[in-house]
Amino acid sequence: MSFIRVTAAGAACVLALSACASQGTPPASPSAQSPAGPVGTVAPPESVKGEEHWGLEKATMSVKTVAGLSNYHSLGLTYVSPGRSATDPLDVHHVGWDGKEAFNKKVAFPKGASSKARPVLSYDDALGAAGYWFTESPTSDPLWDLKGPLTWFDLASGNSGTIEPTGAANFRGSARLLGAAVGEGGRYKSFRTVGSDWKQHTHGLPRIDGFGVSSWNGHVLLLGGQSGTATLYLDSAKLLSGLKDPSIFVTEQGAVLFEPSTSKAWHIGKGSEKASPVGWGDCSAPKDLDVNQSNGYLYVGQLLIAPDGAVTCMKDVLGDRTISGVLSDGRVVAEAARGKDGLADYVVVSKDKKKVTPVGKTSPMSFTGGYVLVTTGASGIDEVTVFSEKDIKLGS
Repeated sequence: MSFIRVTAAGAACVLALSACASQGTPPASPSAQSPAGPVGTVAPPESVKGEEHWGLEKATMSVKTVAGLSNYHSLGLTYVSPGRSATDPLDVHHVGWDGKEAFNKKVAFPKGASSKARPVLSYDDALGAAGYWFTESPTSDPLWDLKGPLTWFDLASGNSGTIEPTGAANFRGSARLLGAAVGEGGRYKSFRTVGSDWKQHTHGLPRIDGFGVSSWNGHVLLLGGQSGTATLYLDSAKLLSGLKDPSIFVTEQGAVLFEPSTSKAWHIGKGSEKASPVGWGDCSAPKDLDVNQSNGYLYVGQLLIAPDGAVTCMKDVLGDRTISGVLSDGRVVAEAARGKDGLADYVVVSKDKKKVTPVGKTSPMSFTGGYVLVTTGASGIDEVTVFSEKDIKLGS
């Protein structure tokens, strides 16, 4: 069975992750520190470079996490603490960007699994949920067998539940699916997911040649192949058809579908059942779309999509720079191409899109809910350092 490429903008929220739908607390004036004094109290690690260019001195938190098992969301960071042995339970934490821990729970290692079973993070960012489960399938497979249950968490409340494999059916999942594709005899027949009512739901699967699937706001976004083309479904409702080699990028704030051969793109807003065409304007459509999100905005290259769906091409003000994020007050952060040092040479564009303020080279950052995130790491361990926008001092 063939599979259509489905990509998530994930990690910062860090990809930027997740848009982050929350607008957060408006930052202090860029030329003055918050009257209440600095918010951050934690000295950032030496791996964070150039934060002084932003006027940032102290972080709200800096935590070490297992690489690949962290979910960045407007509600905070969900992560697994490092240091476990192969068959130990997962030590799952959820902490707000202000450094306050919301919950800490365990996900048991599945009974009957070998020590080679590896943990997987799944998420539905638009719903505000993340889940953990184990698999013994090769990473090269498009979907992986669930070994034991998938344990999900409501990031807002800390409530949790499970999706359990049952009977003789095959339950297979992926990072983008907060649930499982269910099938027998080599054919998938349905999806089992967590719905917006936090109950388990079953969605029928059309008879198609191949598919790519993502959980989104308690629903399933499905790209199904048939006769050389693809159709986009929201659950069982058709949104678009006749697509050629499409990619879909699913974020907390919305989803963007891209057809590279025609440079056409469509945007689906959160809570919408309609795919609206995206006009590139004077911006050039990229050869390979990479959608990120920040404080409710989606962006790709020099194109900015506001929370209300309005599209702005920022080519004239950015020159050869591309968008890297949006601060919670609407100012756009952009950067030039990175050099061998891996640092980002940032500028900040005023809300009226007329003034460009150079910042300087810093560690790559993402922006969500009034906070600035920096992820560094090595050897399978990430260190996530968070600053408050209120502490930014860019000068006059």
